[in-house]
Amino acid sequence: HIFTFSNMMALSSALLMRSRSALSSSIKRGFSTPPPPPPPPPPPPPPPDGYARADALALPVGLVAGLFGSVVGVGGGVLIVPALTSCQGVAQKVVSGTSLVAVLATSAISTTQYVRTDAVDVPAAAIVAATAVLSAPAGARATTVLSQSALKKCLGAFLCAAAPLVP
Repeated sequence: HIFTFSNMMALSSALLMRSRSALSSSIKRGFSTPPPPPPPPPPPPPPPDGYARADALALPVGLVAGLFGSVVGVGGGVLIVPALTSCQGVAQKVVSGTSLVAVLATSAISTTQYVRTDAVDVPAAAIVAATAVLSAPAGARATTVLSQSALKKCLGAFLCAAAPLVP
């Protein structure tokens, strides 16, 4: 299961860091030649119909993220963010905020089960939580400063860096 999770993180990060057209053309070429030069600036963003797609994905992604996230302890954000990022027209900061709210609910419910079964290192959890609370506002502010592209690249880089850490 951990091997599958690690591979999923690596694939998600690769997909997020490459544009769809570059990825599909690379697949067609078999990754043998360098990618074409970057395309001209994109047209204006599409209307927010991506929100309809995000809403349609919410139920199946939520079911999988809740189960998988609770089993491996990631809260489901590793699944939620790539799924919502694939919806054209949904701002990356909205994806991040939506995922965090969903993960908050998932984590609260999962935590009760872990605490009941004495499967929590309370001192470590307290230290991680306290330090994360200190750094979280800076991350949330960054979503208002960084571009969509930069936020997606940050996510992809994070997933690439985290994948090898999974035993």
